[in-house]
Amino acid sequence: QIPEITDTQVKTIKDAETAMGDALEEIKKPKPLGERIQNTLDRAKTTMDLLSGSVASAVVLGTSLAQLAERALKLF
Repeated sequence: QIPEITDTQVKTIKDAETAMGDALEEIKKPKPLGERIQNTLDRAKTTMDLLSGSVASAVVLGTSLAQLAERALKLF
């Protein structure tokens, strides 16, 4: 069972998802900038670290990062 998350945690998760979306947009470019992708993913990780201890956030982050990594591997 996933524990309930607060409105603040929801906002934090959405912020991280936005950062990962930014990284995806960079990956889709003809000449993606690896540094920009890395910085954006670092920002997402830092954001999610604010939720340390939350199982729900770990699941969301893990799933999102796995999807992002899969797409990145296809490009490189």
